[in-house]
Amino acid sequence: PTSTKRFNFYFSYFAKALFVDALKYLENDPTTQQIVLLGEIGGELELDAANFINNRMTKPVIAYITGQEAPIRVRMGHAGAVIDSPETTAASKIEALQRAGCKIAQDPFSIVNHLSNITRADEPTL
Repeated sequence: PTSTKRFNFYFSYFAKALFVDALKYLENDPTTQQIVLLGEIGGELELDAANFINNRMTKPVIAYITGQEAPIRVRMGHAGAVIDSPETTAASKIEALQRAGCKIAQDPFSIVNHLSNITRADEPTL
């Protein structure tokens, strides 16, 4: 049997703490084998996640950052994400997540390939 845990965060003053709390929960959950992190441009949540992943995570994390073509200081999407500094671009976040050991999905569809590769690598050989 498979089980999936999902955490959805929308912008709030508490999102920063909740994002890292979710990673802590998943790291400590014995049924969680791998984690998919979906991030976006603007803000520092993904950078905080990268720091936590680098220092505390032992489970594989696949990350996808949306808004890779977004121009600086232009509000994007339904949430109004905006790149307000060089550190909050998709490229900067992808680089931080890569340094933290995450596998980076170049598009949403490649997330599945990364998950499959990790699962196959963890399967016992006969």
